[in-house]
Amino acid sequence: MDSRLEIIFVSLLVVAGAVTGVLALSPSVPLNSASPTLDNHGTNCYQPTTSFSLPISTSAPNALVVLIVQLNTVSPTSITDTSGLTWNGPFTNFEANGDVNLYWAVKANAGPTTISGVMPDSEHFKVLWFDVLGANLTSPFDANPSLPANSGPEAGPTMSVTASTSTPNDFVFSYVTQVGGATSTNTPTVNSPFALLDGNNNGCYSQAAWLAYFDASTTQTSVAFEPMTFTLSNQVAGFVAAIQGPSSGTTTSNSSTTSSGQSSSDDTSTVTSTITTTVTTTVTVSSSATTSTTVTSSCTVTFTMVGQKVVGWQGSC
Repeated sequence: MDSRLEIIFVSLLVVAGAVTGVLALSPSVPLNSASPTLDNHGTNCYQPTTSFSLPISTSAPNALVVLIVQLNTVSPTSITDTSGLTWNGPFTNFEANGDVNLYWAVKANAGPTTISGVMPDSEHFKVLWFDVLGANLTSPFDANPSLPANSGPEAGPTMSVTASTSTPNDFVFSYVTQVGGATSTNTPTVNSPFALLDGNNNGCYSQAAWLAYFDASTTQTSVAFEPMTFTLSNQVAGFVAAIQGPSSGTTTSNSSTTSSGQSSSDDTSTVTSTITTTVTTTVTVSSSATTSTTVTSSCTVTFTMVGQKVVGWQGSC
């Protein structure tokens, strides 16, 4: 190899090592923070009652908690919890057969809390919840105009919706309910790329509902989503939506907001740092000549902050 090429090659290796070292000194953030990932989830069925109490737990700070309450024609009159979170919703554009009430909240601290809901009258209903880590905590949902994609009721046995996402690395999830024939023996089969998030009917009769999800590594363009196939064909309905990572700058879909208690999360901000590394490499080519090469490398790193905590970063070199 030509001696000059060797010099440049060695210099670039040194620069790469230096930049890596600088990034290693940055605030500790999971490398998958730009891609929301499933943490915990659960469900419960409530027979005729006017309220519910649902214990949940998250394993890490800054979790995005999504709560879905399946009711026929009404919405809860209030949603609260023992941690004083701010609950956003119900989001009326997340629809299926009847009235699906979707809420979300940011849980700044890991650990348990108990969610409570009050109904306007005595109801049969099912409550499903899950939380994801590494989500955009101010605008969680991918705001592509095709999302959420709603369907139903359809004859079945599958629900099919066509939608696109605006960003890669979305956490795509689907809510599916089957009103007619929703018995304990009619558990659906999940279709690829979805995986079953919750499949317990819990004796909910007409309020049977399931969740499925997948991590989309690439942007989805006009994809026909068919999350589940049922044994029986009647009355399938639901929606598909997507949760985006912290580096995405889209906005949340239109909704109304019900807030109970004080928020336990701080404002989200972005901090951009430029890291410039200069390395001078001296190599002796012969006994009578010395060659010196200077290589300068610059990286721009953007950190997403919630209060004093870093919830995501993205670097460009």
